[in-house]
Amino acid sequence: MDNLLPAWGPYSKKYMGVSNIIADGRGIRFDTVVHPTIVNSSIPVPNVTFPSGYHPWEASADLTYFCYRYDLIWKDELYADVSFSAINDETMLIRIEFVNNTKLPRNCMLNYFHAIEYPFKTFTDIEIADNSIFIHCLDYEYFSQTEKRPWDNLQPDGRKKGEFLDPNFVRNQGLGDRVPKKEGLIFKKFGEGLEDKVGYSIIVENNIADAYLVFGYRTCTQDDASFKLSIANYYEIVNFSASSELITASIKVGDIERGKVNIDLLALAKGGIEFNFIVITQNPQAVQLTKGVYNFVPETTIDENKQFKFIYDGIPTQFYFKCISNKVRRRRLNTGTLEDCTISRLSNSDPSFDNVLATFTDSFKQKKSDLGFYENILVHSIFIPENSRHVEYAIVSNQEILFDSTTYFLEKLEQIYLKARDKYQPINYKREGSKYVLSNEILQSTTLTNIVYPIYKYGEYVKHFTPGKRWDCLYTWDSGFVGLGLLEYDPKLAEYTLDMYLSDVPDYAFLMHGTPVPVQIYLLLELMQRTQNFEYYKKYYHKAKRFYNFLAGKSEGSTTAKFKSGMTTTFDYFYNASGMDDLPAQVYTHNNKLAQKMAAVVSTSQVIRSAKILRMMAERMDLTEDVLIYNIDIENFTDALQNYSWDVEAGYFSYVYHDENGNPLGFLKTEKGENFNKSVDGIYPIIAGACTEEQKNIILERLKSPERLFSHVGISSVDLSASYFDPNGYWNGSVWFPHQWFIYKTMLDIGETDFAYKIANTALESWKKEVDDSYYTFELLNIATGRGGWFHNFGGLSTPINIWANIYYKAGTVTTGFETWIEEAKFSEDFTQCSITIKKTNIRTDSAVIISMAEDIHRAIVKCSIKNIAFTQRIRGTFEFIIPSGTKEVVIQID
Repeated sequence: MDNLLPAWGPYSKKYMGVSNIIADGRGIRFDTVVHPTIVNSSIPVPNVTFPSGYHPWEASADLTYFCYRYDLIWKDELYADVSFSAINDETMLIRIEFVNNTKLPRNCMLNYFHAIEYPFKTFTDIEIADNSIFIHCLDYEYFSQTEKRPWDNLQPDGRKKGEFLDPNFVRNQGLGDRVPKKEGLIFKKFGEGLEDKVGYSIIVENNIADAYLVFGYRTCTQDDASFKLSIANYYEIVNFSASSELITASIKVGDIERGKVNIDLLALAKGGIEFNFIVITQNPQAVQLTKGVYNFVPETTIDENKQFKFIYDGIPTQFYFKCISNKVRRRRLNTGTLEDCTISRLSNSDPSFDNVLATFTDSFKQKKSDLGFYENILVHSIFIPENSRHVEYAIVSNQEILFDSTTYFLEKLEQIYLKARDKYQPINYKREGSKYVLSNEILQSTTLTNIVYPIYKYGEYVKHFTPGKRWDCLYTWDSGFVGLGLLEYDPKLAEYTLDMYLSDVPDYAFLMHGTPVPVQIYLLLELMQRTQNFEYYKKYYHKAKRFYNFLAGKSEGSTTAKFKSGMTTTFDYFYNASGMDDLPAQVYTHNNKLAQKMAAVVSTSQVIRSAKILRMMAERMDLTEDVLIYNIDIENFTDALQNYSWDVEAGYFSYVYHDENGNPLGFLKTEKGENFNKSVDGIYPIIAGACTEEQKNIILERLKSPERLFSHVGISSVDLSASYFDPNGYWNGSVWFPHQWFIYKTMLDIGETDFAYKIANTALESWKKEVDDSYYTFELLNIATGRGGWFHNFGGLSTPINIWANIYYKAGTVTTGFETWIEEAKFSEDFTQCSITIKKTNIRTDSAVIISMAEDIHRAIVKCSIKNIAFTQRIRGTFEFIIPSGTKEVVIQID
């Protein structure tokens, strides 16, 4: 699905602007960075990894238009709206609108920075003789280690088994064992285990006399590595001399006949090794390794119209750039880090300041923090009178730009911008929700533009929606919430993220990085519910089931079900079970080296809820055997929580620790006997639907209490009354939104519509206060201050904000909990009429459905297939229905 997104887009991992993906699959990106500034100022360049004064402002779902706002004088006194509009697949229009709301004229300028970016700054290359055969060591027929690892079928980061990335290896890839160490788990390196093995099968087209095998390798222990090698008629023990650097070893193996040839290596339990390649050749001396640095400096030409043409060594694409201005100059920056520039030189266009890397005194040294090179095209003398606006244009393209200087051409560019901007859909809430528009639009634009390239996944580089551009990597549970957020704008984008993380390859049961909360299973359910297109999305069921089976400890070497209590644990795979990094019980577990003996509550609870979701799908697909298995799993995992985790005294479910044999020993408590899990983790069985009625009521009391979990800005991660509550923590002491989304949906499952609304409304109000003030979409809200914190342009786990606003204020939205299936949802074009059909999968409790209609319905006629259905309308046009227990199916019509 990678072709869903355009070649030009906001893909940079370094600075905000527009990037072009080179189509040869090597993960190369061309960046154009736009830096509006005031002359002689200290306005930073738009670094995407820390606050630098820019804010994602608008974005179309297809990313053919996006815009960011750059603060020049805060707040809204002087700013620049920098937008990017697709002219065609090869060309982008850049439009910068300066807005001067001050009472003084301003002297501004524009810096455009152009650079080529590779996945790695350096490379290792190989030369071989003609007629030699190159085999990359990842192209194996089989690869196994004697010691089984928990992640043998859950390779991190979407890698092939044994794969790692390293620019010191040919093609940036090697074969070995570089999975990061896990607490309490120690394994030998590949080659140290007796009968570790790898084998290759290739077709040799011609006979090769007096053949050699040349291995590229490095050892990862101090000892030589030793293997039994077999190929054709050669069977010998081969020693690989210890070397911390990539070297070659040549072995004469004799004649090789054409046809299928097997190469087998069997370890003799000596030193650990990492392989890179094998070359079959008659001339081993010709195999030469070279290390190098990419040439980042383009061959730049400038035509008579001041159109710049950049040609980069080894890049098939040429780039063209044209400023629609006659006040253009060029500077060149020999660095890969724009912060190396002296900022007051960067904001001065005078030629005497062109060496922008130079300092002003010997007290400071000139820096070159990173390899790289920027072409700096600047536009100077942008004089903006008081209380006025000024627009600048530029074009960047893969093809020569046809340009004329007429007024008509400028008008045409403005029309291109307006046409592209038409694809951006501003949020249209009901009047009561209009106050939330700005804070939700900024979050929406942030989520859409938090996308980076290249991210490596299973042999290819992909575009990846990231929770924030500080995280240049995959992220399992965050990306699930990214998908839930994208679903509010475009189901295809939501499917794009789902498809990336569910797996049908043998090396990983699901794409694993970070906390393995299975949000993708919820995303699949929401896609089915939102679109009512079950027939299309059911193709993902078996992949989602594979995700579930691994988390449930039922397949592919998973160790999650190793405890005899029946509770599951994911600590063999990641330090963070719930996503709440500094959750006190979790911190204590790791500080005391207890990860191999500890079960968090969230892990088992998520398995139960996932089983119930997949059971609904299986029932619709007539997969009777799957349904029976889910029923058994749900019962067993629920029993485990009930038998070992509920702490009556604390009123929370507890972390449970076990002995070396997996037998449960009891609750995790502080030295003073306080349960360590008075937190959101401790209430999670209510989300799973695994509580008794008494437990449910106690947990609801905890959730609703302002002295316990419900702070003035939302649900706290940790009980406010706990001795280990920290007002200055990360999750501890803060309010986040992802687990609140699970709680919110659960409240609909049990008919708690008032509390569900309180969760959503508190979040929207708290979010509005922060974003309206700062324009930043932070990760969290600090309870002590109510202010945002940590990463500033965050989407990811904050997307429930968009979801909640749409539930109550966007007409045409239907919302249920996890246990109600939306069979059909039909609205009239003006949202004044609807027909909704739903089925309940749990008829033992009351549940809720929320239907958002047009706000101008003066007298609504509500018809229902059952009698005595209750509903409220706390927001005009938004109907909250309570479906009573015992009801299996209901049809609601509103006219």
